[in-house]
Amino acid sequence: MTNKKVTYVGNGWYRVSFTAIIDATSTDGYIEARIYNGGSSYTGDGVSGFYMWGAQIEQGAFPTSYIPTSGGAKTRYADVADAGVSASWYNTARGTLYAKFHPPYLVNSVNYSVMGIYENTGNANLLDLFSGSGTSAVFRVRAVDVQNVYLLGGQSYTAGSTNTVAASYMADSFARSSNGLTATTSTATQAIPAGISYLTIGTRAYGGVKPLSGWIQEARY
Repeated sequence: MTNKKVTYVGNGWYRVSFTAIIDATSTDGYIEARIYNGGSSYTGDGVSGFYMWGAQIEQGAFPTSYIPTSGGAKTRYADVADAGVSASWYNTARGTLYAKFHPPYLVNSVNYSVMGIYENTGNANLLDLFSGSGTSAVFRVRAVDVQNVYLLGGQSYTAGSTNTVAASYMADSFARSSNGLTATTSTATQAIPAGISYLTIGTRAYGGVKPLSGWIQEARY
């Protein structure tokens, strides 16, 4: 067993979790709870006890939050947020995206979306932040399918830790900084995408793909 944790969650309750690798030689994993007085046996005092609630087993690399069921198996879907983009806060000339998030894992060759703003649910016009090829901190800008800004190298995210990223945009002037590092900039000829109307956090607008599969503490524009 790995990743064994006991976490206090308030009001006298504790969350107990672990990860068990099930294979041909190890076929089970379990949590045993008992009242123990330090001896080899204990008959109890007729008064002391404890409550247990919310037991669940799930297939995955790490435990997630409680999934209510009604006697049958349930599938956890990605928790993502999306909303319409309003002219009251979106600036078509310049702006900044900022996010603070915690990815439990980052696999090489996989992209993980952090946040982005898009033209509806298409991908011809967008500004987005994601973890590219596992850990690379990427800021991408595309207007009418023309993508000249793809800030990628030199900065990365760390799995199992809280990461921050900020990216700014203005016509032909773009910058990105992750985890407090000096910003990487681009002065490539690049228009600001028009028709932006859709904000997503934790996934991409088109097809709901590339979920972060982690926790987002803060997202700002």
